[in-house]
Amino acid sequence: MDMYRNKFLSNNHSYYDGASILVHVNMRGNLDHPYLNFKTSLYMLSGERFENKVQIDWPNPFQDDYPGFSILGSSSINGILCLYRYFKENKKIVLWNPSTEEFKIIPSSPIESGLYWDKLHGFGYDFHKHDYKVIRHITLFSENDDIDQSYGGKSFKTLWEIYSLQSNSWSQLYIDMPVCSGDKESVRVYLDGMCHWWGLGKTHTCKAYLVSFNMSNEVFVTTPMPSDMDDSCQYHSTGKHLVVLNGSISIISIFSNTATFHITILGEIGIEDSWIKLFIVGPLAFIEHPIGVWKNGNIFFRKEDDELVWFNISTKRIEELGLKSRLKFGNIVYYKKSFCVIGGNK
Repeated sequence: MDMYRNKFLSNNHSYYDGASILVHVNMRGNLDHPYLNFKTSLYMLSGERFENKVQIDWPNPFQDDYPGFSILGSSSINGILCLYRYFKENKKIVLWNPSTEEFKIIPSSPIESGLYWDKLHGFGYDFHKHDYKVIRHITLFSENDDIDQSYGGKSFKTLWEIYSLQSNSWSQLYIDMPVCSGDKESVRVYLDGMCHWWGLGKTHTCKAYLVSFNMSNEVFVTTPMPSDMDDSCQYHSTGKHLVVLNGSISIISIFSNTATFHITILGEIGIEDSWIKLFIVGPLAFIEHPIGVWKNGNIFFRKEDDELVWFNISTKRIEELGLKSRLKFGNIVYYKKSFCVIGGNK
């Protein structure tokens, strides 16, 4: 196992070739408004110890009085990021290439004319059609009694929609798959044409699954959580975070009672027995939760005092980044510079 661990960490995946790190942080603001009392910043990091930091301006659609945005997924795709913000009347979903400063605002779906609630699940690439896509789950409310279910005196039904950049439109997906569990960015990642998220089964046991959705054939596969992570684990950990570590889908589980974290990697999608617990690290009492990973076993964490740090699994070295993030929705993504055209605006 030691040999396997060393090889896993030392063999840098092509995933990192030519990539940089973008750090998305939320810092304390000076406003009195409860929902606007923070500001978002975006930094590009470089250097062996991430000592070089360059702040990046985000595109026009987000340069207003509302606070920032979130980044959907764990990486750029051909240099393109998917940004979004959900603040009631100020909802926006935008594709953006920082290298060219080009952006495209994703249009509304016809279904948005009614009362609805939606959750974005992934931004990915269709290798067959060379198309960029966004997938989301929608709860559509109605006063009619003929719709599937009811809640709080209102009837509703649920459905899936997928956006295509080529057609610049949303279309309905006739599919029944587990919905993403949680709102943090650490429950959704993208790798090799597939969007992955944590989903819960429909039984009362709340069995957790990794849901893997193929952006090309629009088919999904579920992989049960590792057998040693039963439901009781939820009461002893502060969270299970989904990451892409050296080209492998991985789970970072934080255990508050022992101040440790475990790293488990997936060998093959759809095969429960292919999960391998590779590392047990700690105790690190001041670590709160991970916000991303990088090559050579570097993992970025947020501390209890809002300070961001990076930790190397091999050397056990911990260093501060010189950045803070107040909220749990900040994250780190891989970014590869590209001049791909989106077909939007400068």
